Amino acid sequence: MIRVKSVGYQQDNVVLEIEFDHDGDVHMMSISTKAANLLDMTVDEIKDAIVKKVQQKRLELSRAAVEEKLSEVIEVDLEAS
Repeated sequence: MIRVKSVGYQQDNVVLEIEFDHDGDVHMMSISTKAANLLDMTVDEIKDAIVKKVQQKRLELSRAAVEEKLSEVIEVDLEAS
């Protein structure tokens, strides 16, 4: 789930407050961009940009768990078992 909860303005920037789910929890994040850039984008490009930013944030939130899981295979001879 990804939702734009609100749109705000700071000087010449548009600030989107985004709500998204990750591992059963709901998180919030802000995305800020120049108004001129946003006006040059199609609605689909805006959606794609938001989804990409949320995917990056989800990966960031999962990083510790991924590193812990992979620690069992890094620098290990996988054929030796």
